[in-house]
Formats: sequence, C-alpha cells, structure tokens
Amino acid sequence: MGQSNCWKSLMFSLIFLTLSCGSHKAPWQETDIKQVPDPGLKISRYEQALFSADTTQMTWEIAEMTGTYSVFLGNVPPDSTGILQLVHYINDPFIQQLYRKTMEVFPDIKEQRRELNEAFRYYAFYFPDHNVPEVYTYISGIDYQNPVLFQPPDLLIALDMYLGDGYEPYRQLGLPSYVIRRFTKEYLLRDCIVAVAAYHMQDQYPGDNVLDKMIVEGKKLYFQDALLPFQPDSVKIGYTGLQVEWCHENEANLWKFFIENEILYSTDIQIINKFFTDGPFTRGFPDSPARLGSWTGWQIIRNYMETHPRMRLQDLLAEKDSRRILQESGYKPGKN
Repeated sequence: MGQSNCWKSLMFSLIFLTLSCGSHKAPWQETDIKQVPDPGLKISRYEQALFSADTTQMTWEIAEMTGTYSVFLGNVPPDSTGILQLVHYINDPFIQQLYRKTMEVFPDIKEQRRELNEAFRYYAFYFPDHNVPEVYTYISGIDYQNPVLFQPPDLLIALDMYLGDGYEPYRQLGLPSYVIRRFTKEYLLRDCIVAVAAYHMQDQYPGDNVLDKMIVEGKKLYFQDALLPFQPDSVKIGYTGLQVEWCHENEANLWKFFIENEILYSTDIQIINKFFTDGPFTRGFPDSPARLGSWTGWQIIRNYMETHPRMRLQDLLAEKDSRRILQESGYKPGKN
C-alpha cells in the first residue's frame, strides 16, 4: 500500500512537472492580441475553379472567372491564344496528377485558413497600417523555388508544394531529401510568413561579413516568432527535432568557435556559404544541421529583443547596425 501511494505521488509529480514546463511561455508568446479584430481572412481556390471549368465552353468560363482571379488571368479575359494555353495546362497529364493529389491532401483548407487568419491577426497587431492580403491557392507545376508568393495585396500559395515528403514526383525531379522533407502541410503556414517577412525586409542589405548575415537571417526568423509564436522552432528554421536539440546542446561551443576563430567579421565567401547555405549538415561539425549562422543569428536577435522589451518589430527591422545589436543583446551562451 505504501509503495502504491509512493508510486502515485511520483506520477503526480512527473505530470505536474510536465504541465509546468509546457505552460512556460517565451517572451514573444506574451503578445496580447485580444483587442485585435478578427481579420476575416479568406482563401480562394483558383485550382478548383479552373479544373471545374467546361473546356468546351472555355471562353465563357474564363470570362466568368476573370474578375475573381485577375491575379492569374489578368483584368480582361485572355484572347484565343491564352484560352488555348489554359486548355493545354488543364489537360496536361502531369498537372492533372498534381491536381488529383492536391485534392486528396487538401479536400478543404479550413485548418489552413484558421491558422493563417490567426497569423494575420498578429500581423495586424505589428503592422496596423498594412491590409490583410487576398489569399489564393493554385497548382504551380512544382515550383519549389517559389512555394509562396507575397505581392501585396495578394498572397499566392502553390498547394502542390505541400503534398507530403513521400510524394514520388518530388524525388523524380532529383531534389535532395533535406529539401523534400519540408514539402508537407506543416510548412505551408511557415512559408507564407517567410514570404511576408521577405517583403518587409526587401531593404535589408545582407552585409559583407558573417555577423551582418547572422543578424539579417536572425531577423527573418524572429519575424516568424512574432507572427507564429506557438509554432515549433524546428518548423520555423526547417530542422528536425534532433537538429534543434543539437543546436541547444552545442550553442556555447559553437559561439566559442566563432569567437576564437575570428569568424564574425570574416568576409570570406567560402566561410559565409559554409554557415548559411542550406544542406544536410554543416561541414566540420558532426551531426549538425546546416545554416548554423542563421540559427546563431536567431538566438542573438531573441536576446536583443528580450533586453529591449518595448521595441516594436518595425523598429527591429529598421535597426541596421549589426555590431550594436550584438553588443546590446548581451549574447554570451554558456555564461548566462
């Protein structure tokens, strides 16, 4: 009986500890958006409208769609050549295959709309002078370099880029596994915010040295913190859970390496590529992920924003002095 009570007590303690850890919030998760009105974001599915069209009545069908989908079709109905191109597109076997798979994976997009709506509620908080975009989905033909395009007022999402990492056509294109791993539903929301961040950071000069690059990349990732505060870090940066764990476990040693080897102010393009180019790992660091410079810059920016709790996201983006950001961040892993 005594052992039973002891076991119950131990289990209760473990559950309490788990709940306590799970309830801890990072600083960027403390933003209160209760007073921000619901953006009422809508998503229009161009691919459904297009593939539902009667190809024998295409001129009339496209004329009906032009007003709603002018971002794809233009402001006036296309001429006969344009209509013929659309018919060829719809009848292309590969595009048809992509469409069928897309409808299988995304029979509806209620969940994606809910998540995007919440993200743009945060967007309205941080950027009150900017409008919520018009969101459209479409079939890109696997445009893996542009899965999401943000050209205000339009946000375009290529649904065929999120059909799952086991989808064979991705591999048939010869794309590496570390890239294909991110062609899943969970990355759709992240990629939308990455595209929004890129728009707001068009004037961010990447810099000539490693530290400048760290800070710019760190800002991009912190932009995700702001708009996707409860998204896992692994998704934000595109790592596996084990890769994030490696970064935390080796954070102090990695920073020591940057300092002792005087890498922060290096302008050597090979060194910059080593720490910022995507890939399966970082050469010279066993079991590490790629883009360790980006991850380190992210931690610097997080520290900087913690030491400047009243700073707005726009102010962070406007601050271009990388040395000042590093100095005022107080970033010294292993010594905090």
